[in-house]
Amino acid sequence: MFCEGVKKCSVQKMWILGLLIPSVLGEDCNYALEVGTTAINISSGVDPKCTWTATAYSDYRLKLTCDVHLPGGINLGLGGCLLNFLSISASGKPDFADGIKYCGNESFTVLSDLNKISIKLTSSLLPNNLLGISFTCSLQAVFEPCSCGRRNRTGNLVSNWRALTSQSCVVKNPVDELSLVVGDYDISSTTDTPYTAMYDIESTICYTNNCNTLPDVGSGDIALLKTKNEIQMNPGVGVSCLPYKYREVDSLNKLAVILVGWTYDSTEFGNRDVQQQAFSSVFSSAQCKKNYPNATSIDICIYTTQDNTNNCLLNSGSSGFYDDSDSGRFYIIGILNYANNEACSKMKPYINTRTGAVLDWIISNTPESSYCNV
Repeated sequence: MFCEGVKKCSVQKMWILGLLIPSVLGEDCNYALEVGTTAINISSGVDPKCTWTATAYSDYRLKLTCDVHLPGGINLGLGGCLLNFLSISASGKPDFADGIKYCGNESFTVLSDLNKISIKLTSSLLPNNLLGISFTCSLQAVFEPCSCGRRNRTGNLVSNWRALTSQSCVVKNPVDELSLVVGDYDISSTTDTPYTAMYDIESTICYTNNCNTLPDVGSGDIALLKTKNEIQMNPGVGVSCLPYKYREVDSLNKLAVILVGWTYDSTEFGNRDVQQQAFSSVFSSAQCKKNYPNATSIDICIYTTQDNTNNCLLNSGSSGFYDDSDSGRFYIIGILNYANNEACSKMKPYINTRTGAVLDWIISNTPESSYCNV
């Protein structure tokens, strides 16, 4: 096929060598493409002058891979060509002011600057098949990890394949019985958001290397989930930033953080249908150890002064976030632990596994994922 997109063309007839040949002159030969993570193909067809403008969702960049055969093109070097050539604007500019030209026989790959790219074929007014002109390109949206932390409602996703949870959430649960739900904050309704999706889990990795028992305080109650299929980003689904800049043990001391979860407050017990949040403060490691003598540098203690609000047992695997006003990003700074049933009953500070302490473990166990140090 010539292109997967919306085409607007005006067709006129030209007399060439005594033959009546339909020819698209290209003044209105424009294609608008919306590209996802499944690659689409575009090709030259017979039109001598056409433009393709491709757009992906804002969390993605566009990867363009082409094989071109453009005889008659004069390569001037440094991205310049005359006569028959393909122009690529990695910024998606419609005037191709920053476009790079390709001609002759070559293969190349271009990654867009952001989530838009523009492509233009320029050749003679003769149909391409008469001149031997051809090209084939594939377009695919690739996840941009530096789009992290831009959602008001953020969650445990740390890449387009991975989510963090607590080890206590996966203990003795077969992988084929686990699923990850994204894009939903009200589980009582099926119409509150169009972005809800469920992903089957392919594998789990626990920090303690043993997903079959509950971890001890101080050993790291945290696990990585890998989905079978790539998680699709959209206005209701995004990843949190890993806390590269907050990896030291007391780098978050006394900062205000946000806890999210699904349970009632300390006066009640059970699940809520709507995701809850509480504004909290981080205790120093010394204060944390006073409340939990077995706590180590891998732990972080958080306490909220909101009335009747604390982290209860059924919140295990939820997250604590820091909203950095300077960068405008959310950082996932802790995973809530199973040990918090004691905090719920006694209104103690609650213990979390500090993600800054396990950054190297996260990175080394997720080779398919990329992260952004912002």
